[in-house]
Amino acid sequence: QFIHPLEEKRYPFTPDFDCFWVLKPDFRSKRKDLILVDVPDMVTNSLGLRGPEILEEPPPRSYRILCLGDSCTFGYGRTVHQNAPYPRQLESLLTQMDPSRKWEVINGGCIGYTSHQGLALWNKKGKALKPRVVLIAFGTNAYLMEHYSERE
Repeated sequence: QFIHPLEEKRYPFTPDFDCFWVLKPDFRSKRKDLILVDVPDMVTNSLGLRGPEILEEPPPRSYRILCLGDSCTFGYGRTVHQNAPYPRQLESLLTQMDPSRKWEVINGGCIGYTSHQGLALWNKKGKALKPRVVLIAFGTNAYLMEHYSERE
């Protein structure tokens, strides 16, 4: 029986009209169980963002930062564990620098995204999270897409 890759439980993406694909909400897996994604472990929250669960409203006295980007933001690679992507590292550094404040850095990165998809994700989910700062990091995928025709 043929199972389309997007329907496969071990595949971390699901189709999306605006973003073309998004990470599946509440997805948990280890490398050996993943299809087409080479990371040691992967957890998404109920919003389908890589990282811990977050409240839609920022907690009182918190400083929320949203990182939108491609696989570099997501944290793609054989050795990039769940707490290793730069948004998690930034949250850790900010907490060390100013532990009196509740820092919350949200990983809005997704493998293969371009700025087009980042804007769609901002409109779909990011704006509602009410971040004080948005860090944007796209580039490689847009560059690669320039070399393909629309037909391809």
